[in-house]
Amino acid sequence: MASRLLIVIIEEKDRERIMRALNFALRSKRMQILDDVKVLLWGESENMIVKDDPELQTLINSLLNEGVEIFACLGVAKQLGIKSKLEGMGLRVESATKIINEYVNNGYETSWF
Repeated sequence: MASRLLIVIIEEKDRERIMRALNFALRSKRMQILDDVKVLLWGESENMIVKDDPELQTLINSLLNEGVEIFACLGVAKQLGIKSKLEGMGLRVESATKIINEYVNNGYETSWF
């Protein structure tokens, strides 16, 4: 059976869509629907994640506690001045282009929110 690998890419600024995407990734991990799931925050979603929002913070922490790697785009993080905040939350801040190419080349499908 082929591996079921997914990277959830979130570029939304809408809080509810970000919540849905994070919940989708979390449920997929907990229910073992996928062999592996990663999350990439890109664009405005990065800015939304660092705001003082307990529900978003809980979801991020739950994903990290489940072993889901969460990435944030380095270019956006630098532009918005939030790189250290994202890293302080336990996110890996790297080039989004590099992350997407690396995981797609390794057999991951993408799901965009």
